[in-house]
Amino acid sequence: MKRRTFLAAPVALAASPNDTIRLGFIGLGGRAKWLLKNEQFPGAQIVAVADCFLPRCHEAAAIRMDGAKWTKYHDYRSMFDHEKLDAVFVETTPHARALIALHAMQAGLDVYAEKPLTLTVAEGRVLVNAARRYGRVLTT
Repeated sequence: MKRRTFLAAPVALAASPNDTIRLGFIGLGGRAKWLLKNEQFPGAQIVAVADCFLPRCHEAAAIRMDGAKWTKYHDYRSMFDHEKLDAVFVETTPHARALIALHAMQAGLDVYAEKPLTLTVAEGRVLVNAARRYGRVLTT
């Protein structure tokens, strides 16, 4: 399997083949913008984005044709509370990824997070244990 094909694989595991997977993006810096410009998300629909610097949400939405429909959030936790998501892409800075991925799994979401996933081995163990405990897919 090619790396780019694999990008959609974690979220594809979360739903039956007949379902459209509802995606959220958290962190809309350079890597997230690259993904939005260059990747397709077959079987998935981006419905919401979140970034602590709200103008980035609007910049990211301008990248894709359907971006105007996305709900934009300043706080990812509000996105979890208000959206019916299946999975999220965590594209934040490294120091923020572990906590956000943990919160996403606790909210019942599958997670694709950029590398490095965590800053320490201990953080990594917490995420592995959370993925098992909540029955979620976690990949990086």
